[in-house]
Amino acid sequence: SGFIDLDVQRIAYAGLEPILVAPATSAAMTFDLSATTSANTLSLGIGSAPGVLKLTSIGGTFESVDFAVPTTATGTLTITLGNFGDTLTVNALGAAFAARKLTIIGGSGDDDIMVNAVTGSGAWTVSGKNGNDWISIGPVTTVPDQLKVNGGDGIAAASASDGDDTF
Repeated sequence: SGFIDLDVQRIAYAGLEPILVAPATSAAMTFDLSATTSANTLSLGIGSAPGVLKLTSIGGTFESVDFAVPTTATGTLTITLGNFGDTLTVNALGAAFAARKLTIIGGSGDDDIMVNAVTGSGAWTVSGKNGNDWISIGPVTTVPDQLKVNGGDGIAAASASDGDDTF
């Protein structure tokens, strides 16, 4: 069970099979997991069809969701993690993500955020927020100023795999 915020509309769900949210009708898509009551282990990657992404709950704390990429060329996907020490792995998002923006906001727990690929040319922001967070990047190729990493208020550690990154 959980919530999906689509523009100003909140959709609540419980006891469902995997969800397909399509077609996207907004420039922004937000997944707010801050109300979850336990740690989430998630992955974000390519979905079941071209132009579709999938947010998967590895531990089953909520239903996996297939959703269309935000509609505008500079649309934004935002994921706000829960407060119990979540783990999020971001994989390649496919050609349809092109110039879209990705924003990841950690919760108050000790989060682990791994970015395995940066897709397109839009701005990506990864913020740890509170807690002792671990943010791992790469190896990825980005354009200048495309990827911004904010450690947050707690102790944050960052790891870059090719030895040629600045944080």
